[in-house]
Amino acid sequence: MLTIRPLNPSDYQEAIQFAIEGLQFDQYLTNRWARQIYGRYFFYEELNQATQVIAAYHNTQLVGLLLARINGEKPVHQSR
Repeated sequence: MLTIRPLNPSDYQEAIQFAIEGLQFDQYLTNRWARQIYGRYFFYEELNQATQVIAAYHNTQLVGLLLARINGEKPVHQSR
């Protein structure tokens, strides 16, 4: 069953992997460590700007993520 709900912080690493694969960082960075660092930076940069964070789960598995920024709304995540 597919459910839509807020992103669970324990799934951040999986979301980072989505970014690395979906944006094809391997075409630009051959070093695996560098891809991980850049993927982490990219994810947290986008998360810090997002005013809406919506995740799709199949049972307990994260299968999709939407980060949106809507003018006039406050970001939902604060940088650490």
